[in-house]
Formats: sequence, C-alpha cells, structure tokens
Amino acid sequence: MRLLVDTFNVLHVTGVLPPGLAGPDTRGLAALIATSRWSEAHVALVCDGTPPQGAVPRLPGGIRAIYSGAKEADEILERLIEDSTAPGRLVVVSSDRRVRRAARRRGAKDLDSASFLRILLDDRRGRPREDTPHRPAALRPGEVATWQDLFKVREDQLEITDEDLPPHLRTQAPTPTPPAAETPRPRRSEPAPDPASILPPDLLEEARALLSQDTPEPTPKSDATSHRPPPPANSPPPTSPPPADKGPMPDDIIKEAEDLLRDLSDPDRD
Repeated sequence: MRLLVDTFNVLHVTGVLPPGLAGPDTRGLAALIATSRWSEAHVALVCDGTPPQGAVPRLPGGIRAIYSGAKEADEILERLIEDSTAPGRLVVVSSDRRVRRAARRRGAKDLDSASFLRILLDDRRGRPREDTPHRPAALRPGEVATWQDLFKVREDQLEITDEDLPPHLRTQAPTPTPPAAETPRPRRSEPAPDPASILPPDLLEEARALLSQDTPEPTPKSDATSHRPPPPANSPPPTSPPPADKGPMPDDIIKEAEDLLRDLSDPDRD
C-alpha cells in the first residue's frame, strides 16, 4: 500500500489533536504515521516550497518528504496519482477537492485530512505499551532464506533451549508424583492337580505293578474250634442244632426218596 499525503493541508487542521500533539511539523506528522496502521506502508509527504535549512529531513521507516519547490503541492500530487501503476492500492490524503477528484478518477481511495488525523490519534491511543515486545510481521519463505544466508544461521541453530534464557524465564520442571502403591489382590485358591494327570502313562503302569507285588497276603484266620477246650467226661454229647428250614422239597426228589425206602423194606429183594 502507498500513502500520498497533502502535508500542509493536514498540518493546518485544528480541533482534532489534543493539546500535547496539536501543531505538529513534518517530523511530528511522520512520527504519528510511524506508529499507526500505515507504519509498514510507503508514505510520501508532499510539501509546498523548499525544505527548511535547505536539507530534506530524515524521517522514520518508509516515510519520505517531497518538496514541490516553485510548483504547488497539488500539482505534484496529481502527477503522482496519474503516474501510479497500481492506483487501486493508493490512498490519497487531502481536503482539496481538486486532489480528491484526481484520486477518484484513477480509482484510488481518498481520505480527508481531519479523518486522517482522527485515525492517527485512535491508532496512537490503541498502540501497545513501550515494554510490550514488538512482534514483526511474518516473513515469506524466500525472505527467511535470505536472512539465514545473511547472518550465517543454520536451521538447527534457531531453537532456543532453557540454557539460552535468563533464570527468571526458564521453565521449572514439575516434580514427578510417585505412583500410588497398588494393593495386591488375593489370588484364588486352585485345587491341586491330580498326579495321575501329570505322570506319563508308562510310569503309572509301572507304579501299579510294583504296588500289586508288594501287597502282603492276608493272614488266614485260625480255626476257632481248634482252640476250644475238650468237653468234660460226664458232659452229654453236643446236640446238633436243628436243621434250618430250607423250604418244601421238590416233588421229584420226594418220589425218588419214597421209592428208595420201599426197596430197602421189601424182604423178597436179594
């Protein structure tokens, strides 16, 4: 963006700037512009006549003063507007109708002097404090490489560690908190495994064979009658217990027994 300013037209505006800033000269106006939204723009302060003391004052940033000499400043402004290759990016500051018509004819933006001073004042009131660090505008990729080559800086040297910072800006690493001790969970009691499921089959067969060989024979029980004392001499013979009732005899056995008894009792048999 380029800014063309009808300097003396702006400096003669009254009632806008506060007493501490009222009545600035060319240097004062340039200082206000340098702290405004146009601080990065190319600014031309077109002034009537010749510079004081015969030398063009040195102004901050991209601001420069152009003196019209024997001509009027309006003529210089009209010539600059007419020769502009990008009038759409041009802002013309003046309250002169002739200059403003020339700007509109070329498609440039025009701004009256009083409004321009109000914008400068608003930007000054809203500017950051002196102790606030200035953050430069972002650089394009080509400009980054140019600055790296100019200062001989490598990419790995752009990182800033805590050792490069003053003590009050170094980050303090938080003290790690020890993890809480976990309470061991009781384990479930599992049944003991069956030995038969652990031992191989051949070993089990061998163990069973050994157990069968080592098993002692059962001791025969002694006859209880051999240890009985002999009966006394006058004691009656032992009475045999009555035969147990085994139930009725079959008919064929009874018939056979009767035939046998009949044969034994027949005297004519022999």
